[in-house]
Amino acid sequence: MKTYPCFRIKQWGYGRGAEPIYIYVTSMPLKDLWGADIDRWSKENREGYQRAPSEARFGTGRGSIVRYLLQELGTFPTSVLINARGDLKFEPKNKVDDNIEFGELSIASDTKLVIIDGQHRIEALKRAWSSRPELENYPLPVSITNFKDKFDEMVHFYIVNSRQKRIPTDLVYRQLQIFMEKA
Repeated sequence: MKTYPCFRIKQWGYGRGAEPIYIYVTSMPLKDLWGADIDRWSKENREGYQRAPSEARFGTGRGSIVRYLLQELGTFPTSVLINARGDLKFEPKNKVDDNIEFGELSIASDTKLVIIDGQHRIEALKRAWSSRPELENYPLPVSITNFKDKFDEMVHFYIVNSRQKRIPTDLVYRQLQIFMEKA
């Protein structure tokens, strides 16, 4: 059993069939995510809902996540989303408000962790780990759900990956140029 300090956040929606859920927000070292599963579609797993990671994102050229880790900023401030297919135990320590508590989350060793969002970040870290062993302790922000039904897991994968819209970044790019010219 592994234990992590975390926030437990209760969220809810108003759509038909929507019920409140808990999201556990913590940080996990990469080594604890090594065995996390990705429910990939394959001939052997025809009920999988994710594709294999894009190898083009792992090279050493521009846009490579591995390059970003080993030669550039190398930070991932956004969390990965994981579903725990098994039992979780939360021990509250402090109540922040009616919907947020801080405490300890315990995950049984036989609980299957499934990556819903963040497979490319985790895979890049694993690849970079081979040349930088200290990355085994890289602290990755993690949001954990505990959906009992794979359908809910798939719905969240769909929402996260289909509804995000790229926003224009030309203004910040210009401001960065001005900043660098002043330096």
